[in-house]
Amino acid sequence: MNLPFGDFAAGDRGFAGDPDRRAAFRQGVLLAEAIAERISPAKVNILAGRAVTGISLAEQLACLRENLEFAAARFLPSGIKVVTELLNPIETPGFLLSDVATVDTLLESLDGRVGFQLDVYHLQRAGGELIPTIRALAARTWHVQVADAPGRSEPGTGEINVPNVLRVIQDTGYDGLVGLEYTPTGIGDPFDWMAAAGCLRA
Repeated sequence: MNLPFGDFAAGDRGFAGDPDRRAAFRQGVLLAEAIAERISPAKVNILAGRAVTGISLAEQLACLRENLEFAAARFLPSGIKVVTELLNPIETPGFLLSDVATVDTLLESLDGRVGFQLDVYHLQRAGGELIPTIRALAARTWHVQVADAPGRSEPGTGEINVPNVLRVIQDTGYDGLVGLEYTPTGIGDPFDWMAAAGCLRA
C-alpha cells in the first residue's frame, strides 16, 4: 500500500522529504493507518519526493529520515513494514532517492526500521549493474517489483534478463512477493514469460 504522495498530475512523487509539508505527511500516515486497519497490508511504501528549491539537500534528507522513522514507529505495533524506493532520474529528475549510495546511507541510518522496495526497472534506468546492486542491497530489500526497460513493459520486451534477475534475488534469500508493475505492450499474452522463468508451477 502506498502512502499519500501528493498531486501526481502536478509533479508530486511523494513529499516525505519536504520540511514544509511535515504536518501533511504525518496526517497522511494517520490516514494510512486507518485504511491499514481495514485491509491489513504487509507493507506500506513511502515516496521521498523531489528536491525542493531553497532548502538544503541535507535538511531534506534529514526530514525524510525523521518521517520514515515516524511512520515505522506508527506501523510497528501492527506488524506492518515500511519501505521506500529509488526512482530513476531520467523520468523523475530531482527525486531525493535517485541513486543507490543515497538509499543505502539513509537505510543504514534507520537501523533496520525501514526497508528497501527494490524496483528492477528503476534500478536499471538509474545506472544498471543490476546483479551486484541487488546483492549489495539484499539485506535491506523487503519488497520487489519488476518491469522490463526502457519501455516499462512485460519481461522479454527490453534489455533486462528478468528471469535471471529473479533467480539472483531468490538466491540472496528474498522469499517475499514480487509485484508485476508493468504496462503490457498488447502483443501476445503479457504473462507468457512467467512459465519459462519458472514462476509458474503445474
